[in-house]
Amino acid sequence: MELSNLPKLLYVGDVPVESTVAGSALVYRLLQKYPVDKLFIVEGNTHISSLNTRLKQVDYQVLKVGNQRLINSRLNAIYSSYLFLTARQRGSQLTAIIKEFKPEAILTVAHGFSWLTAAELAKVYQLPLHLIVHDDLPSYIPGLNQLKTRVHRQFADVYRQAKSRFCVSPYMEQHYQDKYGIRGSVLYPSRAADVISFDTPPQKKHNNHQSLTFAYAGSINTLGQAKTLVDLASIIQKFNSRLIIYSA
Repeated sequence: MELSNLPKLLYVGDVPVESTVAGSALVYRLLQKYPVDKLFIVEGNTHISSLNTRLKQVDYQVLKVGNQRLINSRLNAIYSSYLFLTARQRGSQLTAIIKEFKPEAILTVAHGFSWLTAAELAKVYQLPLHLIVHDDLPSYIPGLNQLKTRVHRQFADVYRQAKSRFCVSPYMEQHYQDKYGIRGSVLYPSRAADVISFDTPPQKKHNNHQSLTFAYAGSINTLGQAKTLVDLASIIQKFNSRLIIYSA
């Protein structure tokens, strides 16, 4: 599809759209070349992107979802259940954006609670909903055990409501097809549009077979991960080895 034919797209979700790690980086890369005048980003306030990692020249707004401190407290199950049960009502916060931006489609990620808000907006304004699923949300969403059946039912309804359903692997797509009776598409993680790429492996600078080079490729999003890599580098340095890190 040509860029000029793309619909005006409203993103509503609790996954921030930013060039950082995990699902955030995947959504960022997916929308990196989307026409800026046809894209509007609304992020749940439980996870807000940083200004320097956002899509350039794209409008960002915040949806008031809840209190992060309560989510991380001992009241997590009770408070998360409340946020789940009230998610569809939060679409009223976006009435002005809907009227001004006039979206032609809504995109969301099945994470947190705002995917329900996005689904309700799509239903009320009769807009096509596009759903991205990175993880099996019904199996890990926090909340009281009494709500688990309702969570599974709501996810099934939204999955069937969506005009397109993008799963992170063929196994996930097949699992949901078997479970919900409707096909999805596989959307593999993509490279950033501005990433440096190479056609051949780098040339070795030496031929010292007595040393080893270790490589780590992936995200580093906790202090624990960073400390583990630092410890590893310190240990292997004693054996004349080195650690190369490839990370966003």
